[in-house]
Amino acid sequence: MKKRLIAILLTCSLMCMLSVHAAATEDSLPSEGDILHGFQVTGRGTLDILDCPTVTLEHEKSGAAVYYIANGDPNRTFDITFHTPAENDKGIPHILEHMTVSGSEKYPSPNIFFPAAYQTYNTFVNAMTDETTTTFPVSSLSEDQLLKLMDLYLDGVFYPLFYTEPRLFEREAWRYDLQSADAPITITGTVYNEMKGAIDIYRAADYHLQNTLFPGSIIGSNSGGDPIAIPTLTYEELLNFHRTYYHPSNALVILYGDLDLGRCLEMMDSYFSEYDRTEIDVPDGGVAPLSAPVNGRYEFPMEAGSDTSKGTVIGYGFVANGASREEIAGLNILTDLLSSDGSPVKDAVEKALPGAGFSVSVDMNFPQTRVTFQADGVDETDADTFRNAVNQGLAALVEDGVDRELILGIISAAQFSLRSITESSQIGPSLASLIASRWAVEGEVDYLNFYSHTLEDMKDKAGMGWFVELAERYLLNNPHSGVAVTVPVAGLKEKQEADLAQRLADKKAAMSDTEIMALLQKTKDFAAWTAQEAPKSMVEALKAVTVQELPEELVDYPISDQTERGVRYLTAEAQVSGIGFTGLALSLDTLPNEDLHWAALYAALLGKMKTETHTTAEVAARSARYLGSFYAGPSTIPEDGDHFRPVIMVQWIGMDEDYQAGLDLVKEMLFHTDVSDSGVLKGVVAQLAQNWKGSLNADPSSVQSVRMMACIAPEKYAVYDYMNGLAYYEFLGRVQRLLDTNPQTVVNRLAGIQEAIQTRTGAVSLYAGSAEGIERQKQAIRRFWNALPEREAAEADRSAIPRCGTREAVVVDAAVQYNLVGASLGSLGVQDSGKLAVLAGLVSDQYLTPQLRHVAGAYGAISSFSEDGLMIGTYRDPSLAEAYQVFEQTGAAVSALELTQAEIDGYIMSAYSEAARPRGALTGAANAMVYHMMGLSTEDRLEELREIKSVTPADVKKIGAALSELAQIGFRSTFGGAAAIEGNRELFDVIYNPSESAGAALTRAQAVERLYGGACSALERAKADGVFLGDENGNYRENDAATREEMAVLLYRLERGTEASDAVAFADQDAVSPWALEAVRWSLATGRMSLDDAGRFRPRETVTADELPFTGTAKAARSE
Repeated sequence: MKKRLIAILLTCSLMCMLSVHAAATEDSLPSEGDILHGFQVTGRGTLDILDCPTVTLEHEKSGAAVYYIANGDPNRTFDITFHTPAENDKGIPHILEHMTVSGSEKYPSPNIFFPAAYQTYNTFVNAMTDETTTTFPVSSLSEDQLLKLMDLYLDGVFYPLFYTEPRLFEREAWRYDLQSADAPITITGTVYNEMKGAIDIYRAADYHLQNTLFPGSIIGSNSGGDPIAIPTLTYEELLNFHRTYYHPSNALVILYGDLDLGRCLEMMDSYFSEYDRTEIDVPDGGVAPLSAPVNGRYEFPMEAGSDTSKGTVIGYGFVANGASREEIAGLNILTDLLSSDGSPVKDAVEKALPGAGFSVSVDMNFPQTRVTFQADGVDETDADTFRNAVNQGLAALVEDGVDRELILGIISAAQFSLRSITESSQIGPSLASLIASRWAVEGEVDYLNFYSHTLEDMKDKAGMGWFVELAERYLLNNPHSGVAVTVPVAGLKEKQEADLAQRLADKKAAMSDTEIMALLQKTKDFAAWTAQEAPKSMVEALKAVTVQELPEELVDYPISDQTERGVRYLTAEAQVSGIGFTGLALSLDTLPNEDLHWAALYAALLGKMKTETHTTAEVAARSARYLGSFYAGPSTIPEDGDHFRPVIMVQWIGMDEDYQAGLDLVKEMLFHTDVSDSGVLKGVVAQLAQNWKGSLNADPSSVQSVRMMACIAPEKYAVYDYMNGLAYYEFLGRVQRLLDTNPQTVVNRLAGIQEAIQTRTGAVSLYAGSAEGIERQKQAIRRFWNALPEREAAEADRSAIPRCGTREAVVVDAAVQYNLVGASLGSLGVQDSGKLAVLAGLVSDQYLTPQLRHVAGAYGAISSFSEDGLMIGTYRDPSLAEAYQVFEQTGAAVSALELTQAEIDGYIMSAYSEAARPRGALTGAANAMVYHMMGLSTEDRLEELREIKSVTPADVKKIGAALSELAQIGFRSTFGGAAAIEGNRELFDVIYNPSESAGAALTRAQAVERLYGGACSALERAKADGVFLGDENGNYRENDAATREEMAVLLYRLERGTEASDAVAFADQDAVSPWALEAVRWSLATGRMSLDDAGRFRPRETVTADELPFTGTAKAARSE
């Protein structure tokens, strides 16, 4: 039950280069030309990155292709992929993906998929759609279980239930919904609702560029589906698509792991033999090369009131017509170079558009490869400036050549990433996805070998001008190029919704009373139908393993834990060769709370700015060479169980032979990054803020979940959330303002952090690798830490860190909602146990998924039970109040379940397979160190496995009671659109919009409301707290403009400030009112407020939104 914490502590992906497991022997595999169960072996080979044999086969009758990666991994995988072109924006490939796993002739239940996922001994069950393929992977630690799930998938893709059950189309695609005779007609559907939340402005901008570069082509189509186009899809169109493309002749099967190949082939033959080989014409969308650049302008709908300034996204793309396979691989490396810090293109863009976000990518999903330069955080009028800057940078690269060391570093990083797939959480599905995506374009399955060999060959070309020739031919002098500008339009979202509502209102107005009653009854009948359970006998037939057969075993990693001269050294030995994971935790224990954000920003700058001895480009080159999966950022680490300390965590993976070089580079970045150039800082901070904003609006679920954990387990997560969540996002906005008005303050604060972290006191050093690697790094890492001074200081008080509100809503630019309710285990009377993993899956499968996904149309239902608390919620949900109604009913519904032990055993097996699933050797060793820091031994984790196996019907009743209590006392959180939140304002105590206009002047009442996190009763609370006081006549002047000195007083009272020990001198001190002087001095000394470039405080000027931080409601609740 520690997965959430480990994911936070180990924030980078742990990867290594080694074989997965002992490979299958060559003699046990069929030879080329052999025929087995209707399949002919067409080739034998080796997958180089795993050093294991492969077998390619073809089904003689149907033409289906099979690629078997043979090795000893017990986590076996089956995957079947179809080449599915998106012929329009109606989302047919995506909708079919959903529908084919929703029952079949042999498994005729529309709700069989989730019980199969939650109640069988599998480690992975899913289905995915991209631009050119639809893929169905499944994995299990049991071959027998894998075969049963293979049967479920094969029957679903070839004999789906939707041919005889058209309501599946209505559920997954779209349908009209009428809740009462007087209610308006609405449109809903699982994919329809999912895609309303999936298309943010960045994804839309990518489609817009494709439409610009490939006019009239299907390449510009949205394979997931555009919510505007999905309701135009017909049932017959979907059936025709399935008949055309879901055929063995258009399929690739990938098998992976320790399998009996014959058993798998025999099952597949039983399905494929029903089909005859046929030629399937799959359109690729190719267009004739353009002779001149093209332009396009597109609008993206935003809610009224949204801040659209600097919200435009500009894409500048090139189509590499005629590029060879090797050149496409080269373009992939070239784009990494062009997007790296210090590249001539990035430098040119940063100079022309300071603060703009910038990225370079290559899209190889179609026969015509596309390279895209993208800028965000810009205005529509910046399109020509961006195009010219990119061209200028490309011209400089062609003129001056490429940095050989940087190219070699990028190639090495690409090789490292390719070989590191052995540390993937799911090796089989990961391999299948990579191989199948290239098969759809090239018709070959050898891309991984080809790319591996090509990367090695590229090293010889690094200094020969080859990359310059690629840039000149396919970028700088390429006429097939274009610019697509995607402009956010405030109010367009409401207009589109109003237009749809009017069309639906007109439809209803044209209906007779009989037709209205018929639709009302159909809606009710549909809800009853879609909520029905899959037959128990059908689910039981899919199980292949019993609980009694589950092995209780875990890999034990030898741990060393020593403290020397103030530094804690932990190592974990792993069965790897020549590679290791390093983690350095620099203590922030003594930093006051107001400095934690500055520390987080400093960490974010590492690697993005020059150092005392290296340029930014040199830092990038060396990082690519020596620091695989480099990460630097704020985190927290456990000490003595539940005590968590703030740190700057630096992590990387590298070759043992490069350990000293990597450590030296990290030392240079940590302690000698040059933060003196405020101009460079301004650009980097603007990019960080823009990236944060984009991520928050695209998918706020990760921010929301950590924020919820900070509510229910503040001793563990409050500081982490404070350094990484919404408070940090708002801090970035304040830093941007400071860089405009008083940049030296920013420079000084960052320099102060750089000096403060140069201590070994409280530091933790982590290393996972081979015994030889552990010994090799021992002296080097001690020299690193011992060179730093030891400082004795008291740990800062973190109790003043702001906390979230009990019922909180956060406004983001989203068309859907993310709803969550959570509470600590202690408040619910629940004990931490391995049982929680089982019960989380059971609750989701038995109640939340049927009600929230199948009935209400939310894309995802959340059921997360950890050692800290219980959380249930929704993901990409068209509703808001309805979700909380389901949450309130969950406890009673779960308590009413009468499940047999046999039914519960299915959930046990699913949870157990995840807990016992093998991890990569390096990942496992690194996790073992975190477990050790939390006080958990291997025996403790084995006990958790035993607890998983011990769940009974009585435990279900207990968790039902706890969920009923959760609905009553739990913290409530919604992230969603402004209109939906405002329409349900009564559900929340706190409403916060982190993107409201920064320059807007605030009244005194608005200032108080913002300080109190948007609490609906903020003024009354502030008065009761003694924070908001009236004048001598009892007047509060709520609607008067708030001045800067008044804001200082509000902050001072709210945070119970004390007289500043280090007074800050300022030019207009005499202009400050006597009653505000102490508060002003405190606000300046603590960094809450700042001076302008002239050293003035400007006490009587009006306060704007960006000057007033979102404090939250921890102190706001003191009157309660």
